[in-house]
Amino acid sequence: MQTVFFKRFSLILAITILVHFTLVITHVIPGQIKEALITDGTIALIFILGILIIIPGFKTPDNFAIRFIGLTTLQMLSMLALVVLLVFGKMADARYWGFTAISVFVFLLAIQSVLLIREINQK
Repeated sequence: MQTVFFKRFSLILAITILVHFTLVITHVIPGQIKEALITDGTIALIFILGILIIIPGFKTPDNFAIRFIGLTTLQMLSMLALVVLLVFGKMADARYWGFTAISVFVFLLAIQSVLLIREINQK
């Protein structure tokens, strides 16, 4: 069962990150390629490492609930740390990239939560 979640979420993660990066490269969304690589790469890393945390939690519902709450908390703190690094690193347009990164992150977090809950309910 966890492989279905892994495949679906990995595909959605890859598509979302690639679409965002493509929009930056084609100048539909303003910004530099370097900043897009940093934010998109960090968001992808946060969610890929999150998959490693949640996969063992599919065995029991109680274990899943604890891992789900811990996963969500760690992902949010990691994202806020990225925004802080953007601001204190004096990156050009840090406010813009912070809002962009948070927007992509919230979208992916919502999809991850829906897929995880749907996966555990099918069990």
